[in-house]
Amino acid sequence: MERFQPADGTSATSIAGISEYCCRNFDSVDTSGGYVTGAPVINYLASYGITYSSSYSSPIQPYIQTYIGNPYISVVSSPNYFSVNGAATFFSYEFSFATLENSVSFTIPGYNPASMAAWSATAYSAANTVLSIVGDPNLRFDPTTTTYTLVGPAIDHVLFTSNAESFAGLNFEFDDLTQTTATTPLPAALPLFAGGLGVIGLLARRRKRKAAALAAA
Repeated sequence: MERFQPADGTSATSIAGISEYCCRNFDSVDTSGGYVTGAPVINYLASYGITYSSSYSSPIQPYIQTYIGNPYISVVSSPNYFSVNGAATFFSYEFSFATLENSVSFTIPGYNPASMAAWSATAYSAANTVLSIVGDPNLRFDPTTTTYTLVGPAIDHVLFTSNAESFAGLNFEFDDLTQTTATTPLPAALPLFAGGLGVIGLLARRRKRKAAALAAA
């Protein structure tokens, strides 16, 4: 029961199809000519069942940028990562998922000597109930990469918020977005039921053949 993935995504299904995970690292996007923004990024996310939106007064544009030639951040998975253009103020944007997710995780790069602005990510249910929050209220100077995980169940959308009001740090950026989706396992009795139907069908066919043979005699 494996979900289709575009070229740079990976997908796996656990034993008995109980759960799936999907990872997108943004690396199939061609950034050889510089960053990519706007519709191509929105369409890229949509190919994974992710709808991007921003309710800021001036829409926040999503970017896919390259690590290559950037001495300020540590690489998570080369060559690309996700970011937004942001503004010198508080701003937010949202990822809505086509499938309810058990968890959503992402890895932020390390920053040295640059810093990243304070940020948070909040997971919501379809009824807008807060399910989980991760983030960093302070400027980030740590040169190591860090993975954060939002936990559901049934995550419908995630709101990312960044505080670049004083522009003391870079806007929020991340890589290796990973989702785990619960699938409904087969009822334990279903294989036995299917097997029983097969036996009944076999016996019925044998009776028909026997009746036909007796009639011919």
